[in-house]
Amino acid sequence: MRIRIKAPAGLSTSGIYGADGKEIEVGTVIDVKEEPLALAGRYEVISGSTEGKTPVLNPAPGQPINKASDSTDGENPFPGAESAPQSQMDGKAATPSTDAGDAELDRDDLKKQADELGIQYPSNVKTTKLKELIDAKLSE
Repeated sequence: MRIRIKAPAGLSTSGIYGADGKEIEVGTVIDVKEEPLALAGRYEVISGSTEGKTPVLNPAPGQPINKASDSTDGENPFPGAESAPQSQMDGKAATPSTDAGDAELDRDDLKKQADELGIQYPSNVKTTKLKELIDAKLSE
């Protein structure tokens, strides 16, 4: 929850002091776990009241993951979209290639070939660009 410090009616300062003994300025925004009721009249809630809300949390390892398809009686909620089994997605970014293992081997082979040809390239070079560099060097 976020609160903004304000001055009580008729005053120009907040009258709230921090742990360092200095007064917290009017207009200061602070993140708090819960509403500081003891400071009533000296702050306003600007966002994030958590009362009555359920937090969204990642499941612990081994816990079941609720999928959108669980609530659609087996019907795909996103027609035309296919999803990979969870075992293939754990800890990996999705790749457009259908066989990521072969693509990774090709990239390693391309890097090795580029090194043998003395081609300099950045570590984050795209595979297609690396292939273009090799093809250009071989056509010389």
